[in-house]
Amino acid sequence: MLSVVELCNSEEDASSVATTGDVAIDTPLHSADEDNESTGTANDLDDGWSDHNRWYCNICKDGGELLCCDRCPRAFHMSCLGMSDDCIPDREWFCKMCSECLDRRRLKKETKEKARVMRETEKLERDAKRRKAEQMKEDMLTKKSVEAIEHKAKRVLEMQDRILSRRKVKYKDKEEEKLGRLAEDLAQTVRTAKEKLEKLEKEDASLRRKEETLNKRKRGIDDVPPEVMEDTSRPDKPTPILCDFANIPEKCVGKLLTVWDCIHAFRGVLELADISVDQFGQALTYPKYSPMLTEIHMCLLERILEDRDDEDYVSDEEGAMDDGERYRYEIQHAPLTVGLDRRCASLHNTGDVHIRGRI
Repeated sequence: MLSVVELCNSEEDASSVATTGDVAIDTPLHSADEDNESTGTANDLDDGWSDHNRWYCNICKDGGELLCCDRCPRAFHMSCLGMSDDCIPDREWFCKMCSECLDRRRLKKETKEKARVMRETEKLERDAKRRKAEQMKEDMLTKKSVEAIEHKAKRVLEMQDRILSRRKVKYKDKEEEKLGRLAEDLAQTVRTAKEKLEKLEKEDASLRRKEETLNKRKRGIDDVPPEVMEDTSRPDKPTPILCDFANIPEKCVGKLLTVWDCIHAFRGVLELADISVDQFGQALTYPKYSPMLTEIHMCLLERILEDRDDEDYVSDEEGAMDDGERYRYEIQHAPLTVGLDRRCASLHNTGDVHIRGRI
């Protein structure tokens, strides 16, 4: 005895469908075009089929009371389906082929929905990772900026403390003040003599080294044959270097070279890196804030404060001031100031290179 599926797929069923002109789904296998139909087209097609079910059973090909599919034109006897009369459905009923087709469509829709949810979840995870990386980078840059600001502020506060730490020396009477000044003058004389003595000792040692070097060279020259000796009477000239002074006025180039030569000569004392003439000229003419000039100011001010740390005497003019007024007096009369405005440098006609600053 043939099964329901075999009977549904029989050639007789196909020929009968061709004769009646109805559209039937006689196989459980569906093409990709049928599965990709839109929902609106399927609903319209189903509505059209529901009123045109066949008058005969799709299995036995006989008429009679038939159970009609609500999706396709097929109809069946209850007995051919193996169902009793009590099992008549009270709502929409679909044959086996339509049920399988609907199950495939539902499964495909669920798969697409699941894939869409997974794609959205992965996108959210990627966005979260990217935001986390950007936040970490921003926090790191903020931390470095805060550390740099704290370092600069610490240096400025240390200089302020060192200036304010110079306490005023108060004398009881004029006689004590006179003796104190005399003692300070004597101490200054001793320090000056000591410095001169150290300077003379260094010059003497330098002259001795030069003399020894000269004697060694003379002995070496005597040992060299005359035909091998080279003419060293005129030393080689230094190689000229091209410098860019496009933004510096011609009358200020000499002043610029003088200031740069001073900074370059004392860069070891100031603990500065080697600065070229072009770099210094660009820093002076830079329209915005220049860290190089600020660092030079700070180093010079540190050396000035180191020289003043040992001074205990305060003049009468400074003695009448309190700590705040004295601090302002020190800042106003200091050779260099802390901080720079946007126009870091300006070359004046007074013969010096002035760097304007502000506190």
